[in-house]
Amino acid sequence: MLQPLDRRELCRSAVALSLWGFVDPQFPPPPRPERLDLAARLSMAPPEGSLEERFALLKAAGFVGVELDYSDDLDPREVVEASGATGLTVHGLRDAQALAHPLSSDDPNVRTRGRETLERALRFCKAVGGSGVGLLPGEVTAEISYARAWNHARVELAATAPLAESLGLRIGLENGPNRFLLSPLEAARFVDELASPVFGWHLDVAWSLALSWPQHWIHVLGERLLKVELADFSQAASESAGFSKGFEVALGQGDCQWEPFLEALAHARYRGWVTLDVPGGDAGHLGSVVRTATELLGR
Repeated sequence: MLQPLDRRELCRSAVALSLWGFVDPQFPPPPRPERLDLAARLSMAPPEGSLEERFALLKAAGFVGVELDYSDDLDPREVVEASGATGLTVHGLRDAQALAHPLSSDDPNVRTRGRETLERALRFCKAVGGSGVGLLPGEVTAEISYARAWNHARVELAATAPLAESLGLRIGLENGPNRFLLSPLEAARFVDELASPVFGWHLDVAWSLALSWPQHWIHVLGERLLKVELADFSQAASESAGFSKGFEVALGQGDCQWEPFLEALAHARYRGWVTLDVPGGDAGHLGSVVRTATELLGR
């Protein structure tokens, strides 16, 4: 007399049948981020015209936000008016001149100027409704050792935390051409040693590709990840034509592995801004860039 199969035997039978093609198991699709908001660097809009006209051009192309390079020449009232008139959100600023006065310098006067610039950027960011400021946190040179850069930058950044916290803003540290914090493990440790919720990481996808792979950075950084700066990078172009040429490839033509990248963002529960940092142009070019980015990001 036949005996009923127990649960383990049923599972083994199902697996065996699936291997022979008799069962069609429905595997869930790979995870995707719940929400990604596409933004542009303001520099992608041609410099001709008023700020409102440049914002309008980016909005018409399909961007929902913009990131500014902080400058003392910017007028916060003009930024607020342009944002209100066009509906383009100013999500934050980038201290693009951070290496002009690096927080890692051995010269305390240089560090002070760097910290004061960051503090002005934070106040400007608050005035225009942004959520935070991104910057390269220092640099390693032939004269400034890794250990000294680490210690100097940590002290100066910690000194800005009370202001950022009082303004309700975040400070996103970045990877880039500064030869500092070259791996995700270092980046995570540096953020953790600052011991403040103010600090997190802005992932530059192109630079992480130049160093390793962005998905590895995302898996390590996890909830430390505040924003994503998106461009591509080609190792082949870098090796054949010079390192800088690796950054000149069009979005989607480099080495970024989009499926693992998006899965990593989903596992990190990232929901937020993805800011394109690619060459800009006229309305037609910007619209094409938005379509490419939208397709690659699966939106």
